[in-house]
Amino acid sequence: FFFLRKPEDRSTLFMPPLCLLVSGMALWRTIGLLVLFILASSPCCTSIPSEVFNTEKDEIQSNLAFFDELFNSNNASIGPLSNRTVLQYESSNGPLNFTLCHLAVFLNNLEVPSFNGIRQAASVLMALHDFNTGNDSIVPQMRQCNVGEFKLRFTMEFVDTIREPLTASTGLLNILQRKNRRVQTAQNGTLVQAYPSGIIGAVRSAVTSPLSQFGSVNDLVTISHASTSDELRSEQEYPLFGRTIPSTTADAVAVVSYFREVLNATHVGVLYANDVFGTSFARSIQTEAGRGNSSISVTLVALPVDASANEAMASLQQLNVTGFRYFVGILFDRDFRTVMPLAYGMGIAGEKYLWMFTQSQLQLMNSPLTAGTNLARAVHGSAVLATVTGNDLLQGTRFYGEYTSRFSKVWNSEVGWKYLQSKLPQTAMTKDLIEGSELGPFE
Repeated sequence: FFFLRKPEDRSTLFMPPLCLLVSGMALWRTIGLLVLFILASSPCCTSIPSEVFNTEKDEIQSNLAFFDELFNSNNASIGPLSNRTVLQYESSNGPLNFTLCHLAVFLNNLEVPSFNGIRQAASVLMALHDFNTGNDSIVPQMRQCNVGEFKLRFTMEFVDTIREPLTASTGLLNILQRKNRRVQTAQNGTLVQAYPSGIIGAVRSAVTSPLSQFGSVNDLVTISHASTSDELRSEQEYPLFGRTIPSTTADAVAVVSYFREVLNATHVGVLYANDVFGTSFARSIQTEAGRGNSSISVTLVALPVDASANEAMASLQQLNVTGFRYFVGILFDRDFRTVMPLAYGMGIAGEKYLWMFTQSQLQLMNSPLTAGTNLARAVHGSAVLATVTGNDLLQGTRFYGEYTSRFSKVWNSEVGWKYLQSKLPQTAMTKDLIEGSELGPFE
C-alpha cells in the first residue's frame, strides 16, 4: 500500500483512492513453509497443565522463564548437545517429560538499544511464550500446535547483528560449535546456551544471506520476518530459507504500477543502497518497468552503504543530470539522513519532485525532530511503499486490540521487564524504550 504525505499537512498520512494489492504468492508460500516447519518439528505437544506453573494467580508474569530455568537447572545432567533435549519436571501430579528445542534470533539495535529493536525482541518472546503455553488469544491456531504427547517447547537466545554480515556469521558459528558438546558453564536464570533447531532473522538481507547458508549446511531452517532480497528465492543457494514478508519482486510490481498507472511516468531514477537488498530491489524495478507496452525508462544509481557526504553528492549528481522528476530511494536510515538534505540543497527534492521510499523511512519522515529541517523539506509530498500492515490498517481489529493489550500487560510489568532485560545483550536499557512506543512494522 502507498501512503502519501499531504502537502498542506506534513505530519499527517492518508491513503489515496488507489490501493495496490501486492502479489501475495511469495508471502503465502513462505507462511506455508513456516507452518510446515512448525508442524513437522512438533507432531505432538500438549498444553502445559496448571501444576507446571510456579503460581496460577498470574500465569503470564510468573512463567516467562519457566523453560529457560528448566534447561539451566538440569545442565549438569544434559549430555552432548543436539537440536533437542528431553528433560523431566517433577510436578505435583507426577513427572512430566518435555522436549526442548532452541531458537537463535538475529536482530538489530539490541546492544545499543532502540525501541524498534527492543519491541521486535519483546514481540518474538511473546510469540514464543504463546506457543509454549498454547495461548490462543492473539493467534487462534496456537492451540492446534499443542496436541499429542511429546510436549515440545522452545527456548530462545538473541544475537545483535549490528547490521553486519560478519558479526552475525561469527555469532552463529560460535553457537553452532556447541553441537555434540556438553553445556560449557552452569548457566543461571534465563540465558540458555543450547544447540539450535532453527534460526529467526535477520532484518537486513545482506545479513540473512550468510546466516541462511550456514544454517542450511547444518540442516537448520532460517525464517526471516524482514529480508526481502529477491536473491534469497534461490533454492539452490538457500534451500532451507523462508520468509513472512514479500520479496522485492512483489514490491517492484507495486512501485512500477504506481508510477505507470497513477502518475503516467515515462522516466524514473532509482538511488539504491549498494548491498544485496538494494541491488536486488533496484534491478527488480528496472525489470518490471520494461514489461508491457508502456515501458518506463529507469536509471539506476548506486550509493555506498553508510556513504559519506562526498559519496552521496557524487551519486546525487548522477541523478541530477538526468533531468527526471520522479525518483525511488532505496536507502537505510543513516543514508536517508545524509542523502535527502543534500538532494534538497541540490534542487532535486522538494515540492516539484516526487520521491518514493521504503517503509523503514516512515518514522523518520514523521518525526517531530525533523520538522523545519532540510530533511523535512526534501521529503515534502513524497510517497512510501508499505510492505507490512501498520497501525493505520490494523487499528480497530480484534488482533490489534488483543496484541497491544497483551504487549502492554506483559512488558510494562516489573516481572516482564526484568525478564526481557535478562534475555538481551544490553541490560542497562530503560523502560521508556517500550512505554508509550508505537507498534513497529515487523512485530
